[in-house]
Amino acid sequence: MRTLQLSTSSGKGKVVDIEYSSMSNTIIVICHDYAFPITDIDRSTSYFLAPKHYKKLASYKSVAALVKYAKANQIQPQAATPCPVPAPAPAKSAAKGQGILFVEIDTIGRGKKAEIIEISVVDISNNLVFSSKIKPTNLQNVVPSDSPSFANAWKPFSDAIGRADIAFYNAEHSKRMILQSIAKAFDTPMPEHFRTLFPYNNVICVGERYKDFNNYRLGYFRNYGLQHINSACGQSGILWRDLSNRSAGNAIKCLRLYKYLEHKAVA
Repeated sequence: MRTLQLSTSSGKGKVVDIEYSSMSNTIIVICHDYAFPITDIDRSTSYFLAPKHYKKLASYKSVAALVKYAKANQIQPQAATPCPVPAPAPAKSAAKGQGILFVEIDTIGRGKKAEIIEISVVDISNNLVFSSKIKPTNLQNVVPSDSPSFANAWKPFSDAIGRADIAFYNAEHSKRMILQSIAKAFDTPMPEHFRTLFPYNNVICVGERYKDFNNYRLGYFRNYGLQHINSACGQSGILWRDLSNRSAGNAIKCLRLYKYLEHKAVA
């Protein structure tokens, strides 16, 4: 943000703030027209300009000239694309073994720059319900060029989830990445909670369940972090080498580990 200020001997003055809005992809020029004393009155006028005008705006030394330029080049701001919340769908039938879905993702990058490049959904019967490569905004050569963006994949993915329970191996990481991808795809603030997007779904962290289970097994250290899903399967005697380390393979590993833990809990 850049601020320009011009005061006069009469005590009147104008202050101009230049801001960029990622929500609408526009430059906002806010002109505050003050009278003396400043606290008595604050009349503000906003002008919206395309990002290409920023260098020109930043070059002005005079508030009056800057405001004149802003008036001449202002545009109608674009409304941000809202993030679609999945529509209510019929609940999955637990009697048919479809009450839970296993979701895994592949990502590229780190921190706030990380993006999802693949997402897969498997049901309790080992059927692949949904799977898609995702074209990231950066490094687009890591997936086929005809892969959909996250925005285009969002509706079929959320429709596939419906109201089923959602199981991730590392729920905190997967939920954060989905929220982060939503913010980038729809140019909207990152949703505060995963439940904002999936209000009808319970979320299960299979990795945390395995961690709790191991805390009560002799010969294992307590209070460790989540292990890699391959290690968790290997320690449990679960076949995993027949599956890839991509999202679809990891979703099936998560399913196998979940069934193992459910059997041990009953036993």
